[in-house]
Amino acid sequence: MDFQVFGEVLAFDATYRKNWYGCPIVVLVGVNHHCQTIVFGTAVLTNEKEESYVWVLEQFLAAMKGKQPAVVITDGAPAMRNAITRLLPKAHHRLCAWHLLQNAQRNVGDSNFVKGFKSCMLGNYTVAHFKKKWFQLVSDLNLEDNPWVQGLYEKRHMWATCMMRGKFFAGFRTTSRCEGMHSQIGRIVRSRNSLLEFVQYFERYVNYMRWREVDADYKSVVGDVVPKTNVRALELCAANLYTRTVFLKFRSWLSSGSLVKVAGMKDTSSCIIYSMYRYCKPAKLWYVAHDEQTSTFRCSCQRMETFGLPCDHIIGLLVHLDIDVIPKSLVLQRWCKSAKESMKGNSESAFKFWESTVLARLGSLVMRSREMFNLGCESMEDYLDTVDVMAKHVEKLKAKKVENKGPDDEDTNINGVDIKGIDEVKNPHVVKSGSSSGTKRKCNVCKQGGHNKTTCPDNKRQKVSAVSGLGVEGGHA
Repeated sequence: MDFQVFGEVLAFDATYRKNWYGCPIVVLVGVNHHCQTIVFGTAVLTNEKEESYVWVLEQFLAAMKGKQPAVVITDGAPAMRNAITRLLPKAHHRLCAWHLLQNAQRNVGDSNFVKGFKSCMLGNYTVAHFKKKWFQLVSDLNLEDNPWVQGLYEKRHMWATCMMRGKFFAGFRTTSRCEGMHSQIGRIVRSRNSLLEFVQYFERYVNYMRWREVDADYKSVVGDVVPKTNVRALELCAANLYTRTVFLKFRSWLSSGSLVKVAGMKDTSSCIIYSMYRYCKPAKLWYVAHDEQTSTFRCSCQRMETFGLPCDHIIGLLVHLDIDVIPKSLVLQRWCKSAKESMKGNSESAFKFWESTVLARLGSLVMRSREMFNLGCESMEDYLDTVDVMAKHVEKLKAKKVENKGPDDEDTNINGVDIKGIDEVKNPHVVKSGSSSGTKRKCNVCKQGGHNKTTCPDNKRQKVSAVSGLGVEGGHA
């Protein structure tokens, strides 16, 4: 159900050393209406081959009832890339900016190139300006014949911001949400844990993440926002619509939007095109198209399409037109407080299984039971009576659950395999981690592959020579 609402953007990555057998753990995540990381699915693999990722995506799409994401973000591993091409042909595959910068340092090794590449990748340029900067960078550093740089430019539609303008990414540029989650999991999971222990710890952490969403839901509806901008009406309208986290992001654009002015306008047959400029910067213009009949707005910066919030250029036009309510065409439901309300009517009983709702009920029961516990422990008679009432009610709930489940609800068949007769589940093979960069690591001493500095023959010879030299000079071995 989370994926039905927030599944436009999907990021997934594999991590290692989280279990005794070294099995890669693939986590598929997204972002909710509070800009928090949410887990859509998790898989435990025995390797990182293409067919393994194909299997993961097949099972994931089946669990999500066929809904496909519009954007997928990965670290660029060839196996992942090929699996996405096969299973998600319509999704735009974006490469993680952080991994690209690491690979640039590893494959080129020039800090000037890394700095220029970062500017080309994240800069808000036009396509023509981007190409000019790129070829100038490559020419200045004499990298025309570098095969890695050539291959990188051929994949520019997967990493250059100007090539992906207008596609919705929900603020994603990297797989850092996966990396951050792996770091948090590492605090409670150790490499010596078995797979069963890992799953238990992982579920505990996912429950904590879902509790954070409940807490954010509460903070978004409690209390009133104190206006801090000059466009008070639009600010209060945004505070009522958006969750608290998203509203705070939007408020910074409200402040800068009040400094955007109208330079001119052109009336066409379908819309009015306004040319906008920032205060005291008339040289650079943005163009906002406004259709009065449908009350729609489109800006040349396309930030609305990319992030889902009106840009400061559109806000400047709203102020110019004295519009005090954010038009519906500029409100993306997935950032609103009511983002999950659309799923209520799809099923009579589905909504009650959302973890946030279950946790809210749990918190309510805990608060109500606290008074009963305080009163029930004052005397032995009250204590025994309270324990007796609670025990009877627990047995009643257990019996009700068994009656509702029935004898035929027990699933003994998984993917066509009858697990009823399986007496023993064998341990998986210990696997080694792969490299997402596509290049083998080299020794820091001799710069050759196949070993590290600890096992390097040259390093050992250097140590032996040093020890021998000390022995001669010191007069003893």
